[in-house]
Amino acid sequence: MHVPTLMLASVLAFGSGYCEGLKTPTEPPACDTVAGAYKLSHSNSCNRSGNAIAATVTQSGCAFRAELEGLGTLTGTLKGSKADVTLAFTTPCGGTATGTATRDGHSVTGSYAGTQTGTGCCATVAGTFTLSQ
Repeated sequence: MHVPTLMLASVLAFGSGYCEGLKTPTEPPACDTVAGAYKLSHSNSCNRSGNAIAATVTQSGCAFRAELEGLGTLTGTLKGSKADVTLAFTTPCGGTATGTATRDGHSVTGSYAGTQTGTGCCATVAGTFTLSQ
């Protein structure tokens, strides 16, 4: 076998699987739009709750943020219709919680668990929220 034929045979034998492990770039997954005006309902394990409280969700790309009266600041990043969220509690309670949220039609529902600090606040807290349009 002469050199050009040997080189071609080597490329075919070894080169055929060379690109198998390489992936082409893909588009990031789309995310739902959640920006807008909502009514907030919430309750938690510390016997705190609220109903029909005005709330506005802002969104940049797939990241969103909402100031939730009586709870705190909710932030998250959507992946499709679901998001992992962080809730930073506001006065009189400090602390944070993490959880999940799901967009379903004209509402966003979620749950969280975390810790609070402050007088009259629960050391550990778990709760749910619904933002309805």
